[in-house]
Amino acid sequence: MSVKMLLFFPNKVPCLEHNNKMIGESLDLIKYIDSNFEGPKLSPDDPEKQGLAEELLAYSDTFNQAMMSALTAKGAVTADAEAALDKIEVSLSKFDDGPFFLGQFSLVDIAYAPFVDGFQVFFTNIKNYDPTAGRPNMQKFIKEMNGIAVYAQTKHDPQELLALTKKKLGI
Repeated sequence: MSVKMLLFFPNKVPCLEHNNKMIGESLDLIKYIDSNFEGPKLSPDDPEKQGLAEELLAYSDTFNQAMMSALTAKGAVTADAEAALDKIEVSLSKFDDGPFFLGQFSLVDIAYAPFVDGFQVFFTNIKNYDPTAGRPNMQKFIKEMNGIAVYAQTKHDPQELLALTKKKLGI
C-alpha cells in the first residue's frame, strides 16, 4: 500500500495519493481516510447522527462564507453570521453523550474546529464581538478541542494568524 501526502493545486491544499487515487478536497479526504484506514471510526453508526453529520458537512461552506462575509463587512456582525453561529450552537446541543457535534468526536468536529476556533479569535479582535458569548455549547466545544493534544499541536499562534488576517483584509 502506497500512501503519500502531496499538495493539490499549486501548493495550496494538502492531498492524499492512495491506490492510484488522488483526493484533494478536505471533506473528501476526511471521509476517505475514515473509510480506508484502520483505527477508530470518525463516522457515526447511528442513523440520526449520520443524518446530522451529512447535513453539517454540506453546510460547512455556507457557514464559512457567512462568517467571512461578516468579518469583511463594515459595521456590526451580519444577521447571516448570527444565524450561522446559532445553527452551530443548536447543532452542538443535539446529542448529550459528549461535547462534540455528534456527541463523541467525529469527522464533523475535524471539519469545523479550525474555523469555529479561528473565527472566535478573528471576530473578538477585529469586530470586538465574541461569537461564543451566550453560546455555551460552542465555548465547551472549543475548550474540548483545545484539550485534544494532536489538535492543539496543529494550531498556529492565534496572534500570528490574526496579524496575517488583518494584513490580508487591509485592516
